[in-house]
Order: sequence, then structure tokens, then C-alpha cells
Amino acid sequence: MLAALVAVGVSGWIADGASGQVRIEVSADRSTVRSGADGQLLTFTVLVTGGAQDERVALGAELPLFASRRTQPRVLEGTPLFASGPPAVVEGPAAFTGGVGGMRGRPSCSPTWPGGFHGWEVDNQQRDLLVPAGSTSRVRYLYSVTDRPLWAGMDLRVRFTLKTSLSPLPGQPSMSPLEAMSGPIRISGRLGAQLGMRFAPQLRNPRGLRVVEVKRGRRLSVLGAIDPPVAGRPVRLYRVPPARPAAKVWKTVRTDRHGRFRFSVSRSKLGFSEVWPVYRSRGNELRGDYGCPLMFRVVK
Repeated sequence: MLAALVAVGVSGWIADGASGQVRIEVSADRSTVRSGADGQLLTFTVLVTGGAQDERVALGAELPLFASRRTQPRVLEGTPLFASGPPAVVEGPAAFTGGVGGMRGRPSCSPTWPGGFHGWEVDNQQRDLLVPAGSTSRVRYLYSVTDRPLWAGMDLRVRFTLKTSLSPLPGQPSMSPLEAMSGPIRISGRLGAQLGMRFAPQLRNPRGLRVVEVKRGRRLSVLGAIDPPVAGRPVRLYRVPPARPAAKVWKTVRTDRHGRFRFSVSRSKLGFSEVWPVYRSRGNELRGDYGCPLMFRVVK
């Protein structure tokens, strides 16, 4: 059995296994990314060391989410990284075999407002890699970093996975799955304001739909907050009411000393409605940003 991950300084983590199996170590070409800067590239290098015999393994890259450590994985908005160029480039005797597999997912929290983009579509890739015995190769992954303001506590590291291929070589032993990441990547510059809202009390939809259904005439109470807290600042609330495709400013509320805000909405018209918060910064405060919408459908 393979051992757990062992730290190897600031360069990254090494997935350390028993003799005769492939090992990986991950590093990043920079330790700091600037929030909101344009044209930033981030390269992750996976050092692949072969074991006592040739092996075909599945090397995967799982992208980070546009979410802070406190909210992950409750809030999902896409990924702050986008593959720039080929999915991966191999330097050394190892070679990819077959096509690119993996999983794609669309951001589950994206406002209707065009400027509310936070992250790209998640595209986690996995490819078979043929690793000769005793060899050393480097696999490089190049990503563009979003120019949207980054939140406090965001983790920009890609999580790399290694496991036995679905098409192993004859006589190849199976291996326990491994995970490896680079060292921490610090975020500098002015951070973005992370806005969140929820119904109070929290409404549950028994059918599991993302759009909550409420009875006509019911007054809904909503709690919101800016993280990190910013006191006494206005938050604009936009809405898309039933039968009106255009969004408009509905009302403005102010945060309390804890960065929280509250409002209520009473709906009499049947149909779908969407409300989301917008915070515009002032001076050296957090960079302004858009928050996830609350969506509900008024029924009889």
C-alpha cells in the first residue's frame, strides 16, 4: 500500500509510494498571484518518477473552485483558471496515450447580470500516461488566471491525481490512488468582496430544485453579508421580476458593523424572480463584486 502524502518543503507535495510504483511531485512557477491583474499565467509542473517496471497510469488535474476555504464546497462558481494552450506538455521519456478524458461542469452560481462572471467552466482532465521504468519526466500544465478580483482564502492550486489506468500494461500491479499539490500560492493586491445571501429562515425545496417555490403573498426575509466584513457600505440589489427580462436596481441597503445586511421581499405576481447583490468599492476597500442570486418562483 502507498503511504500518505509527505511534505517536501515549499515546492510542493510528493506522493510517496512503495518501491516499484510511480511517484509524482508538484511545483508551481510562482508563489504569488495578484488579485484582479490581467494577463497572468500560472504553470504547474508534475515531476513523474518511474518505478521498477513500465507502467500506464491515469494522471488527472482537478481545477480549483472560485470559492473561499470557508464556503467551499457550499458555493460553486466555476474555476479561476483556464487552460492556456495544450492540456499538458510532457518533457522526458513518458508519453500520453489516448485522448483526453475527464469531467466538465458549468458554474452552478452565475448571475444573469453579464458582469457577474466569476469563473470559467470547470474542466477536470485525465489522461493515460505511459511511464518507462526508472525514468524521470516533467508534465507541464499552463493556465491563465482570471482578471476578476480574487476572494480572501481562495486556493489557486490544481490538485493532481494518480491512479492505475483502465488499460494497464500486462502484469502491471494495481496502485492506491494518490493526490499531490504544489506549495501555497499567496494572493496579493486588493481582494474582492465575497457577497452571500440566504433566506431566513432557510427555505427548503422538497423536490430538490435550485429555484425555491413560495406561496403567493408570502413575505420573504433575506440575510446577506460581505466577507471580509465592510461596515456601513451600500449594497445594491438588482432583480429580474416575472415577465421582465431586463434587470434593474430594486433597492439599496447598508451593511451593519459586522458587514451584514437584511431585506425582505413580498411577491404578489406569479412566476420566476431573481435577486442578487452588487457591492461597489470606495477608496482602498475590497474590490467591488457581484454575488450569487437568490431565485424563487411564486405559485398559487
